[in-house]
Amino acid sequence: MSPPVATSPVPAQRAQADGVALKARPIAIPPLTKLTPELEQQVKDRNTKTLNYLINTNSITRYFSTADKLAPLRAALNTTAQPTDNIYETFRASVSLSTYKDYEPYIRRFLASKPLNKADVEDMFAPGLPFFIAHSSATSGKTAKLFPKYRHPAEVSAGSAGVMGASNPELAPGKKSLVMYTMRHREVVTVVDADGEKVKSIPVCLMSTGSIRMALDMELDTDSYRMQYKVPTQTSPMAICWVADYKANLVLHAFFALCDKELAFGSFVFSTILLDFCRAMQENWVMLVDCVEKGVLPPVDGYEEVREQLERHVSPHPDRAAELRSFTSSLNDQGILKRIWPDLDSVVAISSGIFFAAYPSVRHLLGPDVLVRSLGITSSESLFGRVYDVQDMNLFEIISGDEVIEFLPADEEDEAEEGELVPVAPWEVQVGKQYEIIPTTRDGLWRYRMSDVVQVVGFHPTSGQPVVRFRQRRNVAIRLANEYTTEDELTQAAAAACKVLGIASEFTVLPENEHMPPSYGFVLELGYGMSADPLIPLGPAARQAIQSQICSANDNYKRELASGKLGLPTIRLLAPGTFRDYRDIKVRESKSGWGQIKIPAAVYDERTKEFLLERVVAEL
Repeated sequence: MSPPVATSPVPAQRAQADGVALKARPIAIPPLTKLTPELEQQVKDRNTKTLNYLINTNSITRYFSTADKLAPLRAALNTTAQPTDNIYETFRASVSLSTYKDYEPYIRRFLASKPLNKADVEDMFAPGLPFFIAHSSATSGKTAKLFPKYRHPAEVSAGSAGVMGASNPELAPGKKSLVMYTMRHREVVTVVDADGEKVKSIPVCLMSTGSIRMALDMELDTDSYRMQYKVPTQTSPMAICWVADYKANLVLHAFFALCDKELAFGSFVFSTILLDFCRAMQENWVMLVDCVEKGVLPPVDGYEEVREQLERHVSPHPDRAAELRSFTSSLNDQGILKRIWPDLDSVVAISSGIFFAAYPSVRHLLGPDVLVRSLGITSSESLFGRVYDVQDMNLFEIISGDEVIEFLPADEEDEAEEGELVPVAPWEVQVGKQYEIIPTTRDGLWRYRMSDVVQVVGFHPTSGQPVVRFRQRRNVAIRLANEYTTEDELTQAAAAACKVLGIASEFTVLPENEHMPPSYGFVLELGYGMSADPLIPLGPAARQAIQSQICSANDNYKRELASGKLGLPTIRLLAPGTFRDYRDIKVRESKSGWGQIKIPAAVYDERTKEFLLERVVAEL
């Protein structure tokens, strides 16, 4: 199996949007194809400085002091002088790759009792107590992973702080931002001292939630005060961030945004959430405009616990309502969002990788003049990539200074034993090659296998850091016979189908093994303004496009198909709003926020499959 060379289906925005040229913006300097000796030395020096900091700081922790994984490093440091310019070679020779199971016994101590004794969990992975514990999304049905997160000095947080800042940039005076985020937590870990007095309440929450809390120094006991507040530069009161109901979130954000014509920036994290926002606005348009006119909150369920806090920020806007009513018959028109908010200039909405299918609908609704940009490459484990070019939604610079990032060649794993897998340094990567990201973090992960695969496209002209495109998650794939089809290959195949059918908004793939031979079942949600009937005649061509794309990228799939061990792929169309309803259900079940609820490229759990199949409106 050889991975496709093509980049993400929607890597850049420099061409067309529904046949209309996009607004011209400054273009970033192309990445270098090779490091100069001076830049290579800069990268090495930063790497050494960061690693020295991590070892000096975290060597006092319980994990560093007792974990078997780090015994060779402890021995090497005990037999040499203090860390020097050669520390990376010592680190490289002494620390093997780690996975979540290496940390899980230590992480479980944070959930061992209620309350926790400070002496039992202090200095576990980094000095002190965590500010929060990030939990993974567990979208595919697996148990969520937990990652304690600590507060760090500003000098080793510049890269991650920059990425967080991009989600809420400074605007021109008088302009407003719509920033959708959640402050909810799944549970609270209470830590007490030897006398039983509480010393810390640690929320277990999404990485984005905890990062915002830490940046704003938002301890849990200040929540009731924060709920009263509305940031003057934002359209939505903060109380919405504590609303548990996802659909109510969307309606409330839409209401407060419609009240304010000065909206210039929106942060939605994923393009799919932006589409959910637009659909909620469209479906409730008449009601929302009436509420804008009268100065009353939308009459929907799901936010009773913060109604009082929201009501103080509501007032009548009859002139704005009259203006909004003029758009009632054109809510599906190209550029309607720019017409509703004339100052809207840019939005953060990740639209690469598995989110590619939503981009055409997003671009249609925004029109050609609004920039759609990514946030960065973020995860519960590490934040390791910042945007390189705002016009390219899948081009990132690897962050330096916060953590040590290494690269495991993605094409060598199948041919090597676990102990033979050796990551390479940032200055050793090869342009065009794919690598799994291996971070060593401030929060106490050591050469951790994240399963995130990137492709190196060059080096930053001034920092020398690798510039990459995100390709896929390693552990998301389908295998029905002797083939193995990756997330990236499934995404490329769905893109091929969308070219035949026109726009869709989201997709996933179901393994269809109820019949012989088994096959890949692609399910696509209809996009804005689409109906199923005109697409039915295009079904055979779309299925052929999927088959041809996978065969061109995956020799094993092609061979199994030819031998009759795999059947032709199928395509089902889902009713609009299906994946929004899925996110709503997952939010309710998780008892946490909605920020990481996303559909994986391949779905195996039966409940999700049943949910999707019940909403099929046509089979092609």
